[in-house]
This record gives sequence, C-alpha cells and structure tokens, in this order.
Amino acid sequence: IGVTVNELVFVRLYEVLSRASYFPTSRILVRSRKLTLEKISYGNYTVDRSFQVRENVLQMKYIVQCIVPAALISSPCFIFFATFRYGPKSWLLSRSIAYAAWDLFFSLFRVVYLFLEIRMHPQIWREFKNLGVIHWLFK
Repeated sequence: IGVTVNELVFVRLYEVLSRASYFPTSRILVRSRKLTLEKISYGNYTVDRSFQVRENVLQMKYIVQCIVPAALISSPCFIFFATFRYGPKSWLLSRSIAYAAWDLFFSLFRVVYLFLEIRMHPQIWREFKNLGVIHWLFK
C-alpha cells in the first residue's frame, strides 16, 4: 500500500473540518426552518425557499443517519490497517493477516454501506424497489 502518513493526516483533517462545518450548518438550517414556519411574512416568503429549507433539513437528517453506521462498519478497517501499517516488523504473519482482513472488510464495507444508504432514504428505497431484479428479490 502506498499510503503515507501525510495522506492519512490529510484525510483525518478533512474529516474533522467536514464534521466541524456540518453541525453549525445543520443548526442554521433547522433554525431557519423554524423561523420560516413561525413567522411567515407574505412579502418576502417564497415557496421555493420554504421547499429548499425543508429539503436541506431532510438531507442533513439523512446524513446524520448515515454517519453512525458508517463509523461502526468502518472501524474494523481502521484497526486492521493500523495493525498492518504500524505493527512491529516481527509480526509478519499478523500483519499479513491484518492486511487481508482489511482488504476483505473494506470490500464488504462498500457493499453494506451502499445498501444502508439506499435503505435509509425512503424515497430512494421506494424507487430502488421498483427496479426489475430488486422488485423480484424483495417481494
């Protein structure tokens, strides 16, 4: 694996900054939605703005619902990768097994997480079930 420490630091920094900017934005949108519902002035109220704020709040809730399962499902990947990358050189067999387990879990993570993302969003799940093969599987 050609992953350097700098790349790992960049990924973690990106993750921290993304989360740090997500939660204030989420609060602003929820507060904006409450204000829109409480104080509708017909002079500057538009249906587009109301719909957009409602849609943004729904998407933020969906993202939060996806974060927890993603963290739980991906945690073995981080453990196996850390064991492979930073384990002592004398643990040759353990590091090789950790690399194989990381590869397996990372592949499974992608499939399981994709299914969870589709399953968690009611509109996407409804359309997904209408596909021919999927409709046959989930009868």
